[in-house]
Parts: sequence; structure tokens; C-alpha cells
Amino acid sequence: MLDAASGTTKQDVAIAVVDFKNTRDVQILANGTRIDVTGRITQTDPGPTSSTTPLHLQLGGSGASTGRASVIVVSTNPTGTAGGILATASTVELRADNIAFGQEANFLSTLGVTGTGTGNAAQALDLNDRGSSTLYVAGALDPSQQYTLGTPPVSPLSAKSLTLAYTNFALFQNTGLQGQTSGVDIADTLTLDLASATRPVLGLFGTLATRTGTAAALLLGVNIKVINLNDRSSSRVNGCIIGEASGCISTLAFSPNLSAIDAVRPGVFTVSKDFEVPFNPLLATNNDALFGDVGTFGLETVPLQPIECSDPKNPQCPVQKKDAK
Repeated sequence: MLDAASGTTKQDVAIAVVDFKNTRDVQILANGTRIDVTGRITQTDPGPTSSTTPLHLQLGGSGASTGRASVIVVSTNPTGTAGGILATASTVELRADNIAFGQEANFLSTLGVTGTGTGNAAQALDLNDRGSSTLYVAGALDPSQQYTLGTPPVSPLSAKSLTLAYTNFALFQNTGLQGQTSGVDIADTLTLDLASATRPVLGLFGTLATRTGTAAALLLGVNIKVINLNDRSSSRVNGCIIGEASGCISTLAFSPNLSAIDAVRPGVFTVSKDFEVPFNPLLATNNDALFGDVGTFGLETVPLQPIECSDPKNPQCPVQKKDAK
């Protein structure tokens, strides 16, 4: 057990790289203080043992499923080699007032969780409600911050089940390209254990119980469990309000830049003065050859009648000739 408290003095916790491959129950406690993760935390199944204790990894809190840190921040990078939690066989529990996974520039800094900041709820709500924000598109403000396309995609968090116990917001930056959603990979259940916020903000992208996209958000009551969540209008999985097929926000498809037309070369399109439109009627299959030359000669000698005249002897129907020139 790692405890942020030393006697009566509370301390922040900073984690670079740690592998709990032989520990079935890990608690990294911080009650009222912050946890910053800049490297990888891994917990792997040690294999068959006499113990029946399931794999469990808890960050934040004052004890088993109690208390909360002030903020849990996991700093990622475009290549997926920085901060993350990889515990595919574990129940991962994150307990903090505010939780944020993503890149520092234009995301964590915007949320106000870098340095000693504990988060800005108004900024969290704004990021979650805009499909053009850096929550949805990491490279929205700087293309170099877009996560690297890979198979599988960059995943800063993987778990068998995930429990989020938070007060204000829990945001996980989308690692997918425009129009795609990836990042968090949960094999079984997502549990939301809310404290007292009237409108908590959840923004999570990825796979839940093998479901992706809108389908993952519709698992409310099945693979999504909620505790004390009264207003879920800002609780979204893959951009969709959990439990609803409507109310989805998609990532904004940016239009490519268009170069202005050179002012000294205005002749973009030109038409020949003696341009002719060929006459090629299609009466039936393979009849085209019967009319191969009708559009090029002979029309000046063919008498034509208005379409409303049915009797050529009628004085009201004068014979007309077409001038083909």
C-alpha cells in the first residue's frame, strides 16, 4: 500500500513507472491531495495461485472504496508511450474530485489541473459539449498533438472493470482520429459513483464490453452502473449521453484549406466560340449508329414543323426550315 499521508502531513503522489505484477490488491491512497501519473502503471495477473482475491487497483481515497483525492491526472503523449494504466485483468478504481487523462498542452492546461491546479468545472463542461474541442479531437488546435494512428489505437487506460468515484468531472481525451473514438478499453463494467455535483461531467471514449461508438453509451443498466447520478445530461460515452441513442456529439470534420485563385490568372475555365454539342439520341440499345451523322449535315434541307401541328396542309402550320449554321 502506498499512502500519501506521512503522520499528520498530507502529501501529493507522483508516479513515473511501476509494475505490480505480483500484487493482487493495490491501493495508492491520497485523500484531499493530488496524484500525477507521467509513466505507465501496470498490473498483470500473476497466474493461478491459492488466493481467490481478484485483481484490484485503486488510485485515490483514504482507504478501501472511501475518500477521494483532490485530482488524478494522467499525462499522455501522441505516441502512447507516456502516462497510462494498463490492467486488463483488474478492477480499476479511480477516486478523486476531478479526473483527467490526456495531453498537457491545450487539454490538461485548459482544464486547470496542471501544476497545483485542481480543475475548472466550467472548462470541463465546455470541452465536453463541443465536438470541436481538444477533448474530442486532440489535434484541433495543434495537428502535432493528434494521437498516432495504430492497430490497436493508443489506449491510456485498460481494465476488466472501471469504477470512477468523482465529484465534478472525469474526462478521458479521445485518442482516435477525426470521426473515430478510442482510448479507454473496458472489458466488462463501467461504474459511476458520484458525490455531490448537481451536473457531473463525464467524457469517455473507447470500448465497453466490446461495444464501440453509440452502442457503448446504450449499456446503461447493463454494463454501465450509476450511483447517485441524477442529471446525466453531461455524462457521455463516445460523445453520446449514456442511456440515450440521441444527443450525440460527433467529432467535427474539418474542411481542407482552399488556396485562393491567382489574381493574375483569371482564366480558370474557357469555352471555344465554335463549340458544338453533338446530337446523339438513344432510342434503344444498339441504335446509336443509325444516327451517327445526323448532327453534322443535311438539316438545312429538312422541313420542320412546330410540335403542335399535326396536319401539314393546315394554313396555320407553315413549313419551317432549320438553319443549321
